[in-house]
Amino acid sequence: MREFSTRACWLLIGGGIAIELAYLLGGNLYYAHTGTAIDLQWLIFDKGTLPSMMIGFGMFLLVSRTDIRSRFVNVLAASAFGVYLIQYYPPIFLAWLDAFPFQRMYNSPHPVPSVLTVIIGVFLVCLLLDLVRQAIFKLTCDRHRGRLFDRVYSAAHNKWVSIRDSRQESLLNS
Repeated sequence: MREFSTRACWLLIGGGIAIELAYLLGGNLYYAHTGTAIDLQWLIFDKGTLPSMMIGFGMFLLVSRTDIRSRFVNVLAASAFGVYLIQYYPPIFLAWLDAFPFQRMYNSPHPVPSVLTVIIGVFLVCLLLDLVRQAIFKLTCDRHRGRLFDRVYSAAHNKWVSIRDSRQESLLNS
């Protein structure tokens, strides 16, 4: 398969944004004229929709081509997936929703700085948790890569062989 060109990546991003904007405008116009289906106008922005995937895939392909040699950026990049997993884990996600009064923030005189502060704060807390996790793994599991897996596999395999052999022996004796 041929590699996506830069133009194709930008077309994916632009196409996804165009679809989302068209859907948003269409949903708002439909709601403005009918007064029904208020939730319909936000449906396209849900997780995993085609336009969102187009934008994300195009951005990923563009960024994956760059060669960044910044230690700071590499630390952030290495922890980005961990941050996503931590903040999106359902109990943690619900805790964030309960901890921060988003409705009051939206109605406050300065909603953008308020919400940005929360977003950056959540990111930093999750980043710190992931960095602690990385440090713990560096001291334990990563010290001798694969050794823990090899020990667990060896123990499970030996147990399985002993169970299999005892069953075969009991079948032969009966």
